[in-house]
Amino acid sequence: MNVSHVRKKYIALHKKTARLYSTKPTPVRGTKAMTQQINSQVFAYTKQLTDSAFKAQSLVLKSLEKFAELQLSALEKQGQATTHFITEALETRDADGLRSLWEKGASLNRENAERAVAVTQEIIAVTQKTAESLNALAQEQQQAANDAVAAPAAAAKKAAAAK
Repeated sequence: MNVSHVRKKYIALHKKTARLYSTKPTPVRGTKAMTQQINSQVFAYTKQLTDSAFKAQSLVLKSLEKFAELQLSALEKQGQATTHFITEALETRDADGLRSLWEKGASLNRENAERAVAVTQEIIAVTQKTAESLNALAQEQQQAANDAVAAPAAAAKKAAAAK
């Protein structure tokens, strides 16, 4: 085998391969309809997903707003009680005043701790309510997706049975 013979075979193989890759695939019947159907299903699912994401975001933002409201309210009450305590401490002049101030300080600490526990319980309740709402939203989404898949399948089955 000489070099020119190998070269001719290589060129022929290259041309054949180039022809294979340059030809357009033969269109399949109904491809356009199938593509449109798939596109419409994808669009519907994307719209549904976007709507659900927007609802979930609004639920989370409402709960965060409630958290901030609860914490700021507790902070305001704690600040007022502490300011009142400091005012009394600055006005104290004798040992009896210091004893009563000690008791008021212990009482203030207890009230602040109780307030913190109450706020934490309210935050947990809001979190639980938000989680339940998000779970219901996820179940809605799943049911809608199941219905979206089942409806075309049922229609195709019905059309096949009619033929």
